[in-house]
Amino acid sequence: MISLSNGLSENPVKESAEYLESIGAWVSGKIIVFLNLSTLCYLAFKGLIAEREKGFSLVFEITLRQIYFTGVCRQYSKRDIP
Repeated sequence: MISLSNGLSENPVKESAEYLESIGAWVSGKIIVFLNLSTLCYLAFKGLIAEREKGFSLVFEITLRQIYFTGVCRQYSKRDIP
């Protein structure tokens, strides 16, 4: 039996759109991670600088709060992944 198919799908536009959508999702995911990490670092250093006159215990408390926040966010993001 001879096949006339050349290996291309019947709707190449749909495949192209799916490919672009997957690339867009990957890029937006990377941007979101970068923005979240940038915000975390900014707020951590801002807290250290803004509150340093109030003593080491307050700076230590703020640092621990940032660490706890990071751990909780990481825990919830792992739970969302099937």
